[in-house]
Parts: sequence; C-alpha cells; structure tokens
Amino acid sequence: MNVPTQMQAAAKNAEGGWRWDKAACRFCGTGCGIMLATKGGKIVAVKGDPAAPVNRGLNCIKGYFNAKIMYGADRLKQPLLRIGADGKFDKNGKFAPVSWERAYDEMEFHIKKRLKLLDLKVLEYLQVGNILLWKDMQLKK
Repeated sequence: MNVPTQMQAAAKNAEGGWRWDKAACRFCGTGCGIMLATKGGKIVAVKGDPAAPVNRGLNCIKGYFNAKIMYGADRLKQPLLRIGADGKFDKNGKFAPVSWERAYDEMEFHIKKRLKLLDLKVLEYLQVGNILLWKDMQLKK
C-alpha cells in the first residue's frame, strides 16, 4: 500500500518526541510482544512487535488498547479491602482504600490460614495467566 508522501510527513511530525520501547502485553496468557511509544512519561501509542515470535506484529483488541486500559478513569490505583465497622477485614464490609502493606499482610494472613486449614505444609506457587509454558515446566520441577 502506498501512503502519500504528505501523509507520511504528517505522521512523522505527529510522532516527534516519541520513544518506542519493547514490552510484553500482560492482559492474557499469550504473552504477545508489543511496542509502546511514550512521551512525557505516558504511553501515547501501542503496536504489535514484528520481531515477537508469539504474535509477529499483530495484537488483539486488548493489546491495542493497553494505553487506554492503563489510564482509564475507573482504573484502581491502590488496593481496596472490604472493611467492617471495627476496621478489620470483613467479607461483607464495604470497600475502603488501604495501603499496599496492609493488602499484602491480609493476603498473607488468609493464605496461611487456608494452608493450615487444609493441613498443607507449602504452597507450590501461584500461577498467573501469562506464564509461558517453559517457565511453568521449570517451576514444577
């Protein structure tokens, strides 16, 4: 496809000051390679990485909307915890913002409590959706 020279020049001018970096998309288990353009510390454009063997330069809808997802008005920026009237975790409580330290402490407490209840000595690992097959196999050895 031939793009007119004038349009190519306008596109190049619009991209002035952009810095392109490689990244891995984290919105599913595939692990596609993406290219992120940043300007002023914010993502301004996303495209597939043609050198990535997983997706060969193509992105799905989630991959293309990485920047919009990152900067969406409804995106959580700190942990929320259901808290009761006594200020402690309550699964029927209302969501309230808490520190990252408190959120991790609560997770640790409840995971340990569950392990004890199930009489397990160790939790092998928690698998995330975007772990690659070879990494999964290494963790299971």
